[in-house]
Amino acid sequence: MAKGITLTGIANITRTRGFVVPPLGIAAVAVLLLVFGVPSLMARLAALPGDSVRFSVVSGHKVSDPEIDQWRRSRAASLKWAPLSASYNDLALAAFTLGGQAKRKEDAQNFFAESEVWQRKALTLSPADPFGWFRLSYLFLAADGGPSMRAAAAWSQSLSAAPYEPALMLARLQMGLDFMPFLSPEAKIHFPRLIRGASVFDADELARLAQTKKAEALVEDALEADEVALAAFKSRLEAMK
Repeated sequence: MAKGITLTGIANITRTRGFVVPPLGIAAVAVLLLVFGVPSLMARLAALPGDSVRFSVVSGHKVSDPEIDQWRRSRAASLKWAPLSASYNDLALAAFTLGGQAKRKEDAQNFFAESEVWQRKALTLSPADPFGWFRLSYLFLAADGGPSMRAAAAWSQSLSAAPYEPALMLARLQMGLDFMPFLSPEAKIHFPRLIRGASVFDADELARLAQTKKAEALVEDALEADEVALAAFKSRLEAMK
């Protein structure tokens, strides 16, 4: 222990530097916790009835329209307590799911339009959400009847928010190939990374995608530095002939 410093001295320093919060201060802190904590807690509790439906949707399971309505009602109830981006995201995803399940094109378009409204609200609160931007890109794609400048811009924004997102790797690559005429040179820089990532996560699907989109040369260029991956890709292409 350093010269001149004793345990007693440290204890005395601790006591002299101690701070006692007055009762009114404790009460003020408690009030603040209630004001800012209760709405978030109540919002989470209100959302609970729809959680199981959400889990089914994100897991890729089929859900009925009444189940999705329950999910939507729970998120609407949650927003009455606090404007959480997660609730807006879920409302966007729920409307998006209904649009995908709709039997009539008009109904699908209405649900996609509703989904876009909720998604924009969510992105206002969480502008760095890559999944939100990707979903918005797909909504623009559906609304515009195909690739468009705004759909490509939302796709690019998704990549800017999170360039490396395994769950979106192949989906981003597939949409990006369709958006190629609308992408800036800066946005096109993402393709080699997406291709290399896809070759690791799902090489078979990458080969099928390259063949379908006539993008074999693009993929081969991206894999040029990885002889093993490149050879495996060419082998898969040959097997599909």
